[in-house]
Amino acid sequence: NVYAIERNHAAAERAKETVLRAGLQDRVTVIEGDSMMVELPQRVDVVVSELIGSIATQEGVEAIIRDASRRFLKPQSNARPQMIPERCQTCIAPVEYRDHEWYQWKRGVQSRGKSEPGSLRPLRLKSDTQDLDFLAEPQLLEDFDYSAAASAELTQTRTISFGVPASSAPRKFSGFALWTRVVVDSEDVVEVSGKK
Repeated sequence: NVYAIERNHAAAERAKETVLRAGLQDRVTVIEGDSMMVELPQRVDVVVSELIGSIATQEGVEAIIRDASRRFLKPQSNARPQMIPERCQTCIAPVEYRDHEWYQWKRGVQSRGKSEPGSLRPLRLKSDTQDLDFLAEPQLLEDFDYSAAASAELTQTRTISFGVPASSAPRKFSGFALWTRVVVDSEDVVEVSGKK
């Protein structure tokens, strides 16, 4: 059996209609509600989550995945709990955004937050931007292991340093780019860095 939990009423209704149209109602049950509040009819072998934000632990993913691991998965004595994806990571790199000063006239660029006096406003760019230059190799900022969520530490401490190579052309530090890397399983990784 497959249990699909959806908090959004309209999305849950569409999912129920799709299941009926596909004739899968004897195998797929759509449960409307918050995953931390609903109960499943039985424990399951695998939990598949689409809780993936701009950074690994966004959207309250830690508490939700811990709860799902504890309440929904069948006990497993010789293996880690089965979660898909296995982990979600946040990568970080110093960048130069070539058009930072002109962002208010560019389409697809959103400003986030407030800037300090004399500095430029923080930006949120589409991952496919061509105006972003990495100034150093990316580093791992956070690593949330979905499969070990029930026993993982809630906080992580990392020391990160970047070696920015010398360049003949002047470079300008605009800030840091952060993006998500989703480790689906031992073979498949999805990374959205915007770096071409």
